[in-house]
Amino acid sequence: MRGSKAEASTRCKNCSAVLHGRFCSACGQKVYTDKDDSVYGMAKEALHFITHFEGKFLTTLKTIFGNPGQLSLDHANGIRQRYYKPISLYLMLVVLYLVFPMFQGLNMHMTTYERTFLGGTFTAIIEGKASIRGVSVDEIGERFDEKSRTTSKVLLLMLIPLTAPILRVLLGRGRKWYHDLVLATEVNAFYLLVFYLIAPLVVGLVITITGVQFQDEAMAIAFVGFFAAYGAVLLHRIQRGPWWRSAMKGTALAVMHTAMLMFVYKPLLFLATMALL
Repeated sequence: MRGSKAEASTRCKNCSAVLHGRFCSACGQKVYTDKDDSVYGMAKEALHFITHFEGKFLTTLKTIFGNPGQLSLDHANGIRQRYYKPISLYLMLVVLYLVFPMFQGLNMHMTTYERTFLGGTFTAIIEGKASIRGVSVDEIGERFDEKSRTTSKVLLLMLIPLTAPILRVLLGRGRKWYHDLVLATEVNAFYLLVFYLIAPLVVGLVITITGVQFQDEAMAIAFVGFFAAYGAVLLHRIQRGPWWRSAMKGTALAVMHTAMLMFVYKPLLFLATMALL
């Protein structure tokens, strides 16, 4: 009886694996004691989470902004403990983006789609949906604009697999697809954070203080130029070579990423939103 109790006490309560320290080597669960199951233990664990989360989170953001591409390089080389997981960071930004309705970002009103290069096709789909639902086109537009506010942000997850092939073209073969996906996550985390969280706040603040209005075309050109400069630094760190080549690839990344948003992501967003009406 004593032997069985002693044996049970040396096994993980979560997976029953034999314990050889403070953490289970099979599932990673900590070996909890009576001290952990107390107010002091709860407070200590909460403090540990806050300090470690803040440290990793700030380190990750600092690396993304200060050393573009380094996060993905370290991840590929097995250096991961110091960083917040790239996909977790991206999901956090998507959630943050989702809870603030002021950030329109990649969302577009239904009437805007009718003025794009596929305007005729979009108009036919809109009229067909109105006919099926037995309502007016204007009512479909109201429903579309309301639904699209959420759909456009949830579908931001698609940007990662849509960006990975672009990076594969620019960086060439010889890399694992997984590494391209990690790099695509870093690129889109930067893109989402800068252009759809920080930039709207800064531009809104400037407009409020100065009353100056910015032309959409001028802002779009400025954003693409800034993204091209970021891409040049990122790709130069990933794939060493002459700076002129990195600058060309950075420009190509900005142009191809923008084209992907306009000609792939937004049509898919339109179709997904219409399907949900």
